[in-house]
Amino acid sequence: MSIATFTMASALPFTAAWLMFNGEMSLPLEINWIIVFCMVILGSVGYLFLVSSLRAGELSAIMPFRYSRIFFLLILGILVFGETPNLSMLIGLALIIVSGVYIIWRGQTAALRPSHK
Repeated sequence: MSIATFTMASALPFTAAWLMFNGEMSLPLEINWIIVFCMVILGSVGYLFLVSSLRAGELSAIMPFRYSRIFFLLILGILVFGETPNLSMLIGLALIIVSGVYIIWRGQTAALRPSHK
């Protein structure tokens, strides 16, 4: 059993309890169920591809693509949800990206150095 499956299975009772005791339980309309179903299927397939790429590929080649999703989600938040990024969010974003790029760069330069044995 994978960690993602265990996490989902353990979160399900808490989600169900929150929905039952929150008082705002509402079910989607028929067309929304189709959208929810498609989102679950596409999200699951995307996660499967992500895990497969991390197992098969070199991490230094894959991580830049993982960091690029931060930009796409920022744009999505602005365009779809009307969010406006504040200064602390942009500083945190820059810190995450700069440290990730540094780790990748450091790993590549360390691999190029000859070992002293």
